[in-house]
Amino acid sequence: MENGNDPPTIPFPTQEPGELPPLPPEPNKPPEPSPIPIDDPAEPMPHPPGR
Repeated sequence: MENGNDPPTIPFPTQEPGELPPLPPEPNKPPEPSPIPIDDPAEPMPHPPGR
C-alpha cells in the first residue's frame, strides 16, 4: 500500500537505459568439467515411460 510519502520501490538503483548492472567478479580458478549425466540421452532408456 502506498501512502504517497515513500518513493516507488525499484529492484535496483537507477541506471541508464540499456546499461547492464555490474557483474560479479569471475572466480580465478578454471571452471570444473561438467559431470557426466547418469541418464545419457545417447543410450536407449532401459524402460521407456508408459503412455
